[in-house]
Amino acid sequence: MSRDPEQAFEEHVATRFRLYSGLFLGLPYDLLQRVGRLLPVFAEHCRKELQQKKSPSEIVDGFFVQNPALTDVSQSDAVFLFLQLIEREVVLFDALEDASFSKIHDLDAPGSVTHLLDVIFRDDRRADLASLLGQTATRIVLTAHPTQFYPDSIQGIIQDLRPALNRNDPADVERLLLQLGKTRFSNNERPTPVDEARSILHALDDVFYETLSDIAGRMLVSAYGRLHLPQSLPKHPNLQIGFWPGGDRDGNPFVTADVTREVARLLKERVLERHLHAARRLARHLTFDGVHTRVQAIVARLRTTWLAAADDEADTDVKERLARIAPYASAAELQSELLDLRNLIIREHQSLFLDQLDDFIVKVHLFGFHFASLDLRQASDVFFATLRELVGSLGDVAYLSSADRLAIGTAESAQELPFELLERMLRSAEAAPAEVLAGLSPLARDTLAVLGLVTDIQRSNGELGLHRVVISHTRGPEDPMVVLVLAAFAGLSSRSPNLDIVPLFESIQDLEASEAIMSRLLESRAYRDLLAGRAHRQIVMMGFSDGTKDGGYLTANWSIRRAKRRLSQLGRSHGVRVIFFDGRGGPPARGGGNTHRFYRSRDSAIEQWETQLTIQGQTISSNFGSHDMARYHVEQLYTANLENLLDEGPWEGPAYPPRASTASPNSPALTLPNRTTEQDPPAEFIALIDELSALSMTAYSKLRDNPLLLEFLAERSPLPLFEHLTNASRPASRRASKAIELESLRAIPFVATWSVLKIQISGFYGLGSALDHIIAGGREAELQRLYRSSRFFRALLDNTAMSLLKSRFDITAHLKRDERFSGLWTQIRDEAARVERCILRITHQPWLLANDPLIRASIRYREEIVLPLLVIVHDAFARYENEVSQGKANTPEAVQARRVALKGIAAVINATRNAA
Repeated sequence: MSRDPEQAFEEHVATRFRLYSGLFLGLPYDLLQRVGRLLPVFAEHCRKELQQKKSPSEIVDGFFVQNPALTDVSQSDAVFLFLQLIEREVVLFDALEDASFSKIHDLDAPGSVTHLLDVIFRDDRRADLASLLGQTATRIVLTAHPTQFYPDSIQGIIQDLRPALNRNDPADVERLLLQLGKTRFSNNERPTPVDEARSILHALDDVFYETLSDIAGRMLVSAYGRLHLPQSLPKHPNLQIGFWPGGDRDGNPFVTADVTREVARLLKERVLERHLHAARRLARHLTFDGVHTRVQAIVARLRTTWLAAADDEADTDVKERLARIAPYASAAELQSELLDLRNLIIREHQSLFLDQLDDFIVKVHLFGFHFASLDLRQASDVFFATLRELVGSLGDVAYLSSADRLAIGTAESAQELPFELLERMLRSAEAAPAEVLAGLSPLARDTLAVLGLVTDIQRSNGELGLHRVVISHTRGPEDPMVVLVLAAFAGLSSRSPNLDIVPLFESIQDLEASEAIMSRLLESRAYRDLLAGRAHRQIVMMGFSDGTKDGGYLTANWSIRRAKRRLSQLGRSHGVRVIFFDGRGGPPARGGGNTHRFYRSRDSAIEQWETQLTIQGQTISSNFGSHDMARYHVEQLYTANLENLLDEGPWEGPAYPPRASTASPNSPALTLPNRTTEQDPPAEFIALIDELSALSMTAYSKLRDNPLLLEFLAERSPLPLFEHLTNASRPASRRASKAIELESLRAIPFVATWSVLKIQISGFYGLGSALDHIIAGGREAELQRLYRSSRFFRALLDNTAMSLLKSRFDITAHLKRDERFSGLWTQIRDEAARVERCILRITHQPWLLANDPLIRASIRYREEIVLPLLVIVHDAFARYENEVSQGKANTPEAVQARRVALKGIAAVINATRNAA
């Protein structure tokens, strides 16, 4: 790799893109070839005309007046061909950047496992590492959120292009580019939730199965030594994959209990297939006497287990023959046989091929029979409505008085119920009779059915197959109790349901209330008894997306960090280990960007034993699409909490000894050994960030509450078109309504709309006003000290810089002439300029992201590629809205404009990579 990152990027990505782009534009398609020659001309035309502040429609119309070369092609058809060419150029650039990942990134840099192990061995910290590996974990949760616009066929081409480009094989690349030119870039119909699960499963298959086992194996062997590996395997793997497709039903009516059951089956089938392949590879080497027959028996049992899980019809003779071979009842049974085999190889065969057997043992340890852990997610109001309906259908039960039944039947939310009533119900509730369940509404019946699946899936896939319920919009301590009561009605044990209840706090108001909510829960003997069966671990999810939509970028991030500090202290005072699960999206506005930098900001006031976060749609492929990319990004997350905790060592045994279930909730706080008091940001800057947050939210709230904002989104943005996209099964809004309502509008289309507009307000608005106020007050030096002393604040500003670099106001500069929206547009543009000016003053950088030249170079080149695409898509949705405003939504002109706009929206989001 070249020493200069920008030079490496230019050599391995930019230069090669120009060469291969020329090849692509010259592919032997007559019409595309003729239009392709005009694309660079059109791109230059767009640059010049945007400088004159012309609107996209004026630019497009003007180009075809000045360039009448395509006399036999209509303007609309030529524009569509331009769009097709650009979206394929984006794919080429994606593939080149991905293929060059190891050439432009140092895979052994600080944050990598290699670097961490070098430090461990240098400082003789293996004992500390060994102690921590059994207590820490990293869980990467893959979601099907609608931010991925490449269909599976295109993702397959990208996967094939990467190695062809690495081999510098022009013939193979040309063949794949020809395939690219003939392949659709969109789905004809929306995928089903099972389709989405199958698509995400490819990432597990192609990347995570090998990458995670390689990382975990290196760490375990380094910490414990190879001979002691079996005894050192933690009870639960410290590298885990979570899975939301098929389990996330919040606002998605198409995710049902049947879907969840089928996705759990798919996960088991796929991991067993991978285990079977691994066992067969192993059998090729373990061919010596006394070993080979045992390996073959393992292969045979695995095949039987896999066929039993598979949905495909196997050959009848094969099934009959394999029926005589008992399948594995659990992953633990398979692991036990592998460990016996391991002892035999060490004892009698000089540990021959032991490393390969250990690799398989680690795979079974990590992925079991579940592959990834399904999470159930549903909104709190749906859970409560189910409870209210069920109680109304139950008839008389001993533990509910008529007053209790009336209170439940008339309550509008769980918060109107006495908490003590829910505790009493939890102690007494039993499985509801089948005839009662049959009479419920479809939603209530399905809500109970999916909770009832927990036992079945855990029996089939293992406990990690499904053990969490995430409660969206948790408003009070009653919401988790409602879910536990429903679980008891669904047939789970009320004393030991093997279930983690995960409240999700998203809005600024909910984040502020989180401490009081969790405090009431932890003071409840009934709830604490349940936590005792979960190793006194309480998982709390924090949502970045809705918080940003609600309070702006700075306030959302700071409210989450403050809430984590308060909840960490609360947990310590109650003898409970709080585990934070971050609901992050791709862009900085939704908690994305350079995510790992936030986890490297050590703060002893926040529990950092586990790193749990969502990875959504587009980010799965752009950050984890190949082994090198996945290794880099997983290791950066995985080592973050280990490094932070090692810095606080030395460690001798668990920092949190398990507390007996009879302990009083008011017992004194646990004493943490050898903990440092380092905090990020340091205590001296808390008041400053509180002030910045208040100033930022005030500025953001004025924009959010301006009625013109929603009118702008409805009339001058592509937001109304998002309901027509076919990339995901989930609706764009939580409630069916023609009017745009900020509260019910999902964060993804909200953020993605601003990304397509190239005005990424969710990543910067309000921050500039806050910083400018402090600087104007003569306190610039305080901000500079804060930036130097706080990784958290540096990551915050760097992510804002990324949002600013992906914003460009020349595309919408024509709005300066718009009578209604000129003031709004100017206000947003001025705030962007204010943020940039303040960041450069605070950081002393000559330009934005001067400290991260690779990201800056990638953004710069992508912006060049998509410039004509932006003009096309803005022109298209302007033409479409014009037709709609005249009541002509179904004219040929409107249909064509909508077609181009939808295709362009997807292409822009693909090119931006973390736009939604």
